[in-house]
Amino acid sequence: FAVYYGNVNESVAARLSSFDLVILSPLVDGKYIKEIKRNGTIVLGYVSLATVGGWEPWAGDVERKGKGDIVIGRDEVWNELVVNYSSRDWHDIVLNRALPYISSRGFDGFFFDNLDCVDRYGKKEAMVELIKEARSRFPSAVIYVNRGFSILPEISGSVNGVVFESFLTYYDFNERKYREYTGRDLEWIENVSEKLRRMNLTVLALGYGPHYARDVCKLAASYGFPAYIAEVDLQKIGLRCNASHTTEV
Repeated sequence: FAVYYGNVNESVAARLSSFDLVILSPLVDGKYIKEIKRNGTIVLGYVSLATVGGWEPWAGDVERKGKGDIVIGRDEVWNELVVNYSSRDWHDIVLNRALPYISSRGFDGFFFDNLDCVDRYGKKEAMVELIKEARSRFPSAVIYVNRGFSILPEISGSVNGVVFESFLTYYDFNERKYREYTGRDLEWIENVSEKLRRMNLTVLALGYGPHYARDVCKLAASYGFPAYIAEVDLQKIGLRCNASHTTEV
């Protein structure tokens, strides 16, 4: 699998078509989505369920519905607005604007990001409800979520799989360098991985920092997770694992 938010042209589409599943920006031209899917690749469109960056086609709906009633904070790292995902207006935007937009462009389904906002802002029931409603509205869509481990038991029946972002490695925005988890942080990753392995879901491991690729591949393989390693901005096609080493695609 691959997660790629950079520009897509003919050559990039050809490279992405070698993956089994790819996660892309919802802005990708439909002709390239069709080209990537030609050989059976599953293509998912990105949508954040808890933030708005301003670039999304549905970002204007937040303004029209009353920004003050939906926005509850700001993510300074990514310069995004945090939305009140319990708001009925926000549910309306996601279900009746964002998801139909993505579906209309030829994507096979959706990649839901920022589920971990429930661990900071609470309102877990609202996030669970939103995901279940998305499944009800789009019963045949392929749906993957990014982490969201605290609500995964409640939504597991509504999604096809989970991406374990920052698997073993992460980007330290303060120090501006990639790091590998150790100690208790590593133990947490191992404990979560063991629980995920026992669930009836596909688990995809996403690590950051290409120089850590072998370590990510080794740990992911021990749990049977396919792995992908990239730069944190996901603007370039990264590395994937094979039986003995990593290979650039």
